Amino acid sequence: MKVSALIVAYKAPVLELVQAVCSALPYFDEVIIGDAGGNPDLGEAMQYLSGQTTIYIHDIKENRGLGWNRRKLVEAAHNPWFMFCDHDDTFLPGVQY
Repeated sequence: MKVSALIVAYKAPVLELVQAVCSALPYFDEVIIGDAGGNPDLGEAMQYLSGQTTIYIHDIKENRGLGWNRRKLVEAAHNPWFMFCDHDDTFLPGVQY
């Protein structure tokens, strides 16, 4: 089963979340980060993901709130299954999601 990890990034660090998502690989075969602006470590998160999985950065030019931003990421996803990941989520090692 192919699953996309969808992350809306808005004025919050995302590096720790990206590292947690990578601990759940190969469960996720793509990570889509919706850049809604003001993310202090987005560049570092992209570097961390580089070569580990398919990553897409979706530029959300108009930040209209969390629900609208998530819908944009669902539209950008390539897989029939997806999981919303927030900046404060964690993943437990060895757990199947």
